[in-house]
Parts: sequence; C-alpha cells; structure tokens
Amino acid sequence: MTTTTRPEERFRHELVLHTGTDALVDLMTPFVQDGAAAGDEILVVGEPEFVDHLLAAVPGVDGIQAIPERSRERFPGRDLHRFQQSLARLDATASSVRVVNQMPTMTEHQWHEWRRYEAAANYVLAPYRVWGTCAYDTDVLDETMLEDLSASHAQLHTPAGTRSSERFADLDDHIAGYLDLPPHPIEATTPHLSLHEPSVHAARRAVQALAAALGLTDEAIQAAMLAVTETVTNGTRHGRGPVEVKAWTEGGQLTVSVTDAGSGPHPLVGLRPVPLDSPSGRGMWILHQLLSDLNHRRHRDGYTVRFSVGGAAPVIPRPVR
Repeated sequence: MTTTTRPEERFRHELVLHTGTDALVDLMTPFVQDGAAAGDEILVVGEPEFVDHLLAAVPGVDGIQAIPERSRERFPGRDLHRFQQSLARLDATASSVRVVNQMPTMTEHQWHEWRRYEAAANYVLAPYRVWGTCAYDTDVLDETMLEDLSASHAQLHTPAGTRSSERFADLDDHIAGYLDLPPHPIEATTPHLSLHEPSVHAARRAVQALAAALGLTDEAIQAAMLAVTETVTNGTRHGRGPVEVKAWTEGGQLTVSVTDAGSGPHPLVGLRPVPLDSPSGRGMWILHQLLSDLNHRRHRDGYTVRFSVGGAAPVIPRPVR
C-alpha cells in the first residue's frame, strides 16, 4: 500500500463531467453565482473562449479572477504550484475560494502526468479553504481515465447532479501503480547518444553538446543541464546501478532518458513540495516547475525519467473510446 499523509482537509475536490463548452458554462454558472452570493473569491482557469463565455454568463458577478490559458501553455507541475500560491494568498484574506478549472486537452502520454496532478492536489491543496472543480469533456475520456478521476475526486458533478465518489477512499492504494507505464514511442528508436554509468559531469557535457548542435536557446540548454544533473545524481544516490543515459534529437527537440535498476520513487514524485530541511527531493520538484515534458516510468528493468526541451512536443494520438 502506498501511503501519503493528508492534513485535515478543507479542500473540496470535485470532478465535473460535461460535453462541450456550452454545457460546461451551464453547469458552472450557478456554481459561480452561488459562490459570489456567499462572499467567496472566484478563480476561473481555462481556454480563453470558455473563460469569456463563462464571464459573459455571470455579468452581475464582480471581482472574478480569470486566467485564460491555452492547453499547450499548461503543464501539471507548474499548474499545481500556481494554484497553491494563489490559494495561500487568498486564504490569508479569511475568504473561501471557488475554482472553476477547465482542464486542458492532452495526449495519451501527457495524461499520465495529469492524473498524477489530480491525485497530488488532494495532498498539496488540502490545507486551503477551497472548493475546486476540475472539468473534463467526456468525449475525450475513456473508462480507465474515468476510473482514475473517480479515485482522485471526492465528488462527481454532472448535469444529473452531484454525488460522492466511492472510489475516493481508495486513492492511496490507487496511485500505487501510477508509474507502471509503457515506454514512450521514442524509446523504441535508436538514440543519438547512449552512456553507460556516466559521471554527472560527463552526462552534462554530452547532453550540452547535443543541445548546442540542435541550436536550442540558452534557456532550454540550461534547463536540460539542470535536469541531467538532478536525474543522474538521483539515479546514482537513490537508485541502483547501472545508470544509463540516452538522448534523441527529433524535430528540433532534445529528449533525454535516465534509467537505473532501482524500484523508483513515490508515485507522486516531484509534485509535492519538499520541506526545506529535507535531505532530498527538492530538485525533482523544481524540475516539475520548469519542464513541460517530464515523465516517470517504472518497469521490469528499473526506473526511467524522461524529459524533453526545445522544439514542439511530439504529437501522439489521443485514446479513442
């Protein structure tokens, strides 16, 4: 059993299932109006079109904090940290907060990180007085996704009404398999770089050379250097040898995997803030704020961290129901 201690919870985490933007606006309009009437702060996050549509539906509600943002601009680690910062600030005003969060569209591989986000939110945001709604269009969800979401949300909200999720009580057990994933398709191709048991310095030097040859920006190169340092160090200190580093350069993007033979970290690695006095873990948390494409995978040969910088994220077909 995988356990993660949650503090006394004030966070209400609600899954909203809808079909299309108009239906979501219809569901969230009374939620926003009721919150305003109760004196709650209101935070709305989602695609610009949805945010505009919802704001137009509640013309009498003032002071809504709107964050219009495209799906391609969002990633789990940064989103979760941003919510924590916003809620900590609003919590200091002694107000309750209602959040309307239209979840971004995502690829099949991105989904694995977003489901970790949904689980981690229950621990990271538990101290705050907030009623958070995470809205998903049912047209893009399969049964496995619905199962994951039902386990990570205490309530389910649909046009038929709101009910408690029976699966939520098993969240700690459910997340235990979140790192047991198939490899990314790029891992089946021949890497441009393969290093066996490299030192941190050697891995940094080799990856930096690849990134420079790709013409990546200084910012992307620095992000890659930090990620290589953290992942190779973790594999050496906390994993089990041998440590293997591979890298690919496709479509102007640098993708790096670091594998060790150990059993891997906690399933929510990198998404929960680590205390300042903790001897380890802060580096991976920082990487999740910095990198939009960072994934963890546990497999029969050990544990792999894969990250990408530069270029455009690879297009992977979304699951079809």
